[in-house]
Amino acid sequence: ASKIWNLMVDEGFEPDVEVVETMMEALFKTNKYDEAMKVFQMMRVKRMHDLGLSSYRLVIKWMCKRGKIEQANGMFEEMCQRGIQADNLTLASIIYGLLTRGRIREAYRIVEGIENPDISIYHGLIKGLLRLRKAGEATQVFREMIKRGCHLGKKGRKGHDPMVNFDSIFVGGLIKAGKTVEATKYVERTMKRGMEVPRFDYNKCLT
Repeated sequence: ASKIWNLMVDEGFEPDVEVVETMMEALFKTNKYDEAMKVFQMMRVKRMHDLGLSSYRLVIKWMCKRGKIEQANGMFEEMCQRGIQADNLTLASIIYGLLTRGRIREAYRIVEGIENPDISIYHGLIKGLLRLRKAGEATQVFREMIKRGCHLGKKGRKGHDPMVNFDSIFVGGLIKAGKTVEATKYVERTMKRGMEVPRFDYNKCLT
């Protein structure tokens, strides 16, 4: 990627930020984290003024996925110092990253400071708690989310019901935490909504 970047620069071609972000995301997804970060560092050195929320959000997300929470915090601070306001998707990544490192209080502190938590915040919190095998706590958060009337559309698949993808993650996490009975009950309640539960969940419940 860095070679492609250098070639473009040598030819006098300055790619749009969207192109750079697409390149970085492709590298992250193909397990070329270091290459993606090289591209980001080049942007920081040569075109810092072009870096906005979407660039930071992307990098912070993948740092948190890899458990590099200190580096993610550093990027978050840099972003804030530059006057870029974090959105809920970015905060959700930080919350998930903190939870994967067992820093539960810090994660909850961030959640408490969010005025209007949306599905992405709850998703990060629940996913992180399930990873820590805190199924009971994750279920409480889920109930709180429903009670607050949180819209579930953004994390949904392109199917008829936007809750499918969220349900899939939630049920899968419960089973991984050894809460098969709770997961089965949840699937039953989901079916009562008249919605098809993904085969992924059925297979998990039957094993």
